Amino acid sequence: MADYTSWIGGTIGYIAATFDSTADASAYGAKTYTELGSVKTAGAMGDTSNAINVSILKTGRVLKVNGEKDGGEISISVAFDASDSTYTAIRDTYANTNTNLWFEVTDPDADLVYFQGIVANFQENERNGTTEKGGTFVIRVNSAYVYV
Repeated sequence: MADYTSWIGGTIGYIAATFDSTADASAYGAKTYTELGSVKTAGAMGDTSNAINVSILKTGRVLKVNGEKDGGEISISVAFDASDSTYTAIRDTYANTNTNLWFEVTDPDADLVYFQGIVANFQENERNGTTEKGGTFVIRVNSAYVYV
């Protein structure tokens, strides 16, 4: 039987720090991160590549080449916890600014993913009788992903 792992128990940490396009695992590992509390979901992570089309006249074929890498946007959903100041820090201090944050995602099996980006589009959940207090935002990734 395969050893499958769920995402349950994973955490996301962050720290405001100057952008460093050359950061490696040791640079990321030297930081002390504040854990973002009450994360409900974290969207897909990883680079995509822009397509470059090369039209070859002789063959009449279009060849595809991978171009620039894009870290994309990671959608995050959080629940409000009055005892956790990270909710208001993200909402009031970092959202919709160009403050660079370094992120550390720790998976339950101890795998790590590091990257840098900015926070945008913080919105609180709809207020009705069937939703909890919380919010959503995106992280706009500006660096390569570093997997450890």
